[in-house]
Amino acid sequence: SSFSGSFADNWGHAATYDEDGNLYTAGTILDTRVFPATTGAFQTRLNGQVDVGVLKFTPDGSRLLYATYIGGAFTDIPHSMIVNHKNELVIFGTTSSSNFPTTTGAYQTRFGGGTRTTPIDGLELENGSDIFVLKLNTTGTRLEGSTFVGGNGNDGICNAFDLTVRNYGDEFRGEVVVDAQDNVYVATSTNSTNFPVVNGITNQYGGRQDAVVFKLNASLQNLVMSTYLGGTAIDAAYGIKWAPSGAFYVTGGTRSSNLPAKTGAYKGTLSGIEDGFIAKFSNDRFEQLTYLGTDSADVAYLVDIDAEENVYTIGLTRGRYTTTTGTYRNLNAGQFIHA
Repeated sequence: SSFSGSFADNWGHAATYDEDGNLYTAGTILDTRVFPATTGAFQTRLNGQVDVGVLKFTPDGSRLLYATYIGGAFTDIPHSMIVNHKNELVIFGTTSSSNFPTTTGAYQTRFGGGTRTTPIDGLELENGSDIFVLKLNTTGTRLEGSTFVGGNGNDGICNAFDLTVRNYGDEFRGEVVVDAQDNVYVATSTNSTNFPVVNGITNQYGGRQDAVVFKLNASLQNLVMSTYLGGTAIDAAYGIKWAPSGAFYVTGGTRSSNLPAKTGAYKGTLSGIEDGFIAKFSNDRFEQLTYLGTDSADVAYLVDIDAEENVYTIGLTRGRYTTTTGTYRNLNAGQFIHA
């Protein structure tokens, strides 16, 4: 255990590790006072109001291997990160900076914009928001790729106060994963009616907020697939998992009664004010979706698979979630694990 930060406010948002056990953390840095940016790091000074701060530690936490700021002139917020097979740190987040650092040849080098909003006090997005996805080299000295992804509305943030089941920080919930070829997958939310869609379920924005899922190639130069995943009410994607079969799974929460569940889905209809959901894509094409929940309010946050590609999700419920015979259960508990 170790402190990491400066004398100003520092908020932690994400953490991960690599195959050697090195530890990574990312958060928001609100001041320049003694954040331990290392010599030769990609960015050694705060560029705007709030920047991303990234730190890499040895496996025992005894030595800081690098620390760097990443950001533009306004607010930049990391949501999720993972280390790929080249030991590059892949970070997904939200930016309000039109000059957020992008790389030559990246998929989208121009900021799409949005409307001014303050999802959480202290993290004002003056210019609206776009999603960013970037790759940092193993020493923290260079961006190997960096791109915006977004339309002309706010992207990469969730209107969590419109949902019954929520936690602090759900506004910035979402996830990034990579596959065996280091293609990058992101699950998040959008309020853009012109979010870029490639080989999607639909190219029409469904409601007051849609879940969205997209795939970028390893260089972050091409958008391989991208789709809205929503109905006519509010929807949010929170978790994503890639499987060696080539499938990937997306989970989140919805108030829409018209998500694209097909015949044979475990639960084909919305049963409460809001439900969780799991969607499956195979070879970048939508395959199936199921609602999850009770006749009250429910949400699914994280998704995982086992060796046989059975799917697991963990979430929260305000109802009496169905339990199976022989499993641990605590009547009226607010958390569930569903396989």
